Amino acid sequence: MSFLALTLSSCNWLVYHGDLTGSGMDSSGSSYSPAHQAWVSANLGGKLYGEPLVVGSNVFVATESDAVVALSASTGSVV
Repeated sequence: MSFLALTLSSCNWLVYHGDLTGSGMDSSGSSYSPAHQAWVSANLGGKLYGEPLVVGSNVFVATESDAVVALSASTGSVV
């Protein structure tokens, strides 16, 4: 899994496009730097299913082999 890093001050988007309305809007007024690849995770035992969820300093992913894995958002290592 590749992860594109953005400089985010607070990022707890638990649903696709950030909120239940699916607006994708960040009302914090923060400006962001261009995205860049920060890390590539180790093999997680299957292809990813759905989109990753970011909570605090962790990225949660689900695989097609029915595993849910927490990764460090800064390093990509399994937590």
